[in-house]
Amino acid sequence: MFISRMVYHIYVRVCYIYAVSLGFFEDIYIPELLMPEPSEAEPDSENKGQVKWTWLFNDEKYLIDGVDEIRFRVQNIKFPEIPREQKDPKPFAPMEIIGSLVSEGGLGPVSWWV
Repeated sequence: MFISRMVYHIYVRVCYIYAVSLGFFEDIYIPELLMPEPSEAEPDSENKGQVKWTWLFNDEKYLIDGVDEIRFRVQNIKFPEIPREQKDPKPFAPMEIIGSLVSEGGLGPVSWWV
């Protein structure tokens, strides 16, 4: 079991998947299915085409604001096949990590737990 403590930035894509950055590695994704329940996504008025996630717990709202250090569990590591031709404007990622913020306490933004 590996829990990351080195994540510095999160940004959210409109397809309701968190994209997490370590600063030197950008291909970490947390799908909606692996977000804490109950949670909700709302359009981000400051960043067009993106959403903000809120975890609802004991009648309190806990925001994932996109700049918090977070802890997440690695659920899966993918090694995509190398494309013969690059059609996507995003550079090829030789590895993708699927993360989770569910399954045990202590996962999510560090600010939730201190």
